[in-house]
Amino acid sequence: IAHDNTGDGFSVNGGCFGCIAYDNAVAGFFTNWASSCTSYRNTGNGFLRVFTGWSSMYTNCLSYGNGAYGFNGNTGFLGNCAYGNNTSGNTTGISHDVGAITLTADPFVNAPTDLTLNAASGGGALLRNTGHWPSGNAYINVGALDYVSIVQPRDLAGMI
Repeated sequence: IAHDNTGDGFSVNGGCFGCIAYDNAVAGFFTNWASSCTSYRNTGNGFLRVFTGWSSMYTNCLSYGNGAYGFNGNTGFLGNCAYGNNTSGNTTGISHDVGAITLTADPFVNAPTDLTLNAASGGGALLRNTGHWPSGNAYINVGALDYVSIVQPRDLAGMI
């Protein structure tokens, strides 16, 4: 978790996984890739690429309420990412936006103290159990914090 920094929340020459950045003075994430991360209410972009000329890739990430763009990437790729209420717009410089989720309501229970997903229609409800993983597991969320739902595994059906 990176919050209330005078610069970027995460400034990484590489990537981030499962991280949260909020209330930072510049970008939430200054990195070329991120997966299952949340950017909230940063003064600048939610996600900003590190190197121009390199493609950026963000998957299962959530960018909400930032002061510039939600995702700002040079020829970037978004896979199953969600965004909403970003001041300059949700995306710029993104060449592929696959599985986009546009939020029309605040997705959080009580931001910034509780960034777990709420059940609001158009908000957190759109992100629960909708994340994609290469293994095909559909029981992850978009963003960094998991909403745990009780799902009976198919292997145990009839044994409980």
